[in-house]
Amino acid sequence: MKKKALAIAIATALTAPMAAHAVKVKVSGQVNKALMMSDDGTFSQTHIVDNDNSSTRFRFSGSEDLGNGVTAGLIWEVQQQSNPSNDVKMKATGDVSDSTAGVPFFERRAAVYFKGGFGRVLLGQYQVAADGAVEKDLSGTSLADYGSRQAVAGDIAYRTSTGATPVSDIEANYNNFDGLSRRDLIRYDSPKLGGAANVSVSGGADFWDAALHVKTSFGGGKFAAGAAYTSQPTRDTTGLSASFLFSQGTSITAHWAEQDNDGVGSRDPDVYGIKLGHKFGMNSVSISYSEASDVAAVGRDSEVISLAWVHKLKKPKVELYALYRNWELSGAGTAGIDEIDVVMVGSRIKF
Repeated sequence: MKKKALAIAIATALTAPMAAHAVKVKVSGQVNKALMMSDDGTFSQTHIVDNDNSSTRFRFSGSEDLGNGVTAGLIWEVQQQSNPSNDVKMKATGDVSDSTAGVPFFERRAAVYFKGGFGRVLLGQYQVAADGAVEKDLSGTSLADYGSRQAVAGDIAYRTSTGATPVSDIEANYNNFDGLSRRDLIRYDSPKLGGAANVSVSGGADFWDAALHVKTSFGGGKFAAGAAYTSQPTRDTTGLSASFLFSQGTSITAHWAEQDNDGVGSRDPDVYGIKLGHKFGMNSVSISYSEASDVAAVGRDSEVISLAWVHKLKKPKVELYALYRNWELSGAGTAGIDEIDVVMVGSRIKF
């Protein structure tokens, strides 16, 4: 009995300080669902999707002051997408391939970091330094019309008027080449330079990259820009973007990126685009045009025009959005290929 009491006392003494000094963690996340209607010139179908521009997810994040101006922190973020908007396909039989039970969870981020006057050092699964560098956008419509435009209807295939599928799908012909998304890495972010910019570098098992991210205000407006370089064993990628939001609500955004592939006969695809937007009240609207060349085949171009609208309700963290998008292939091997039209309406609610 005495031994049992002693064991309980020791266990209590050991765990009490740990509980008192545990890192405080905050839970947050979002649910983002939409109705997506697609027409490939032969079939027209409707899907209920998870908007891959900003997927359904939840996260745990926390930090602890270590003293001397140093903070330790963590982030663990997981997503669960029922019928991702980039994965749905048109079915020749007319049926819709909505998801079934058992939708898996996927790790987005799981990392620890230390930050202070020296900047921030991060280790784990996280965005690479170049992520977002060619997707700077102050239009307010990224929820509907994001820089990675293949995220909506990317698996929809091009067809001829006979219903055949002579070429690959949208995302095989279009890429905005914005870094390598999220990887297992070590990353360093510098302190703010001049209060407006910071340099980031990261590296993993088979890549390294560096990027400059800028966010500032001048001339009564807001400005954001990014430039990045990514190196992999068989390819290098360079890209940049810039966006300016005028004080009256009008914005202009542009992006460009190019991939240099090694090897004889390798394609060196590139992409560019421009976006005009305007904010009024709780609304943001935009029109954008982008063109990617030589992604799937030399001499083949993929063009996309988008109209977008995002409305923020007076209640915080609730948004409505709508998107119309037209995809067109031209050039090598595209004779007789129909255009693809996509309409998406949905809502994102954060918690």
